[in-house]
Amino acid sequence: MKEARLHGVDGVVHLVSDDGRGGYFTTQALRRAGIPVIEIHADNVDKRTYDDAAVKREVGEWLESQVLPEAARKEKRP
Repeated sequence: MKEARLHGVDGVVHLVSDDGRGGYFTTQALRRAGIPVIEIHADNVDKRTYDDAAVKREVGEWLESQVLPEAARKEKRP
């Protein structure tokens, strides 16, 4: 949260592995703070669980449907 706020992020791509202890709490804290989060469920050392085309499509849709509208809303605030 500290780093997200410090750097004014518009959204977070969160890599969550199958044994991601604490990942749930990270995502929830960011979302409660109004920061859009997309979770990518994959193993960062085993690409067999990663579908590149599907992830690119999912992230693109997330950027358009959640991140860009939220960023625009923030810009309009006084």
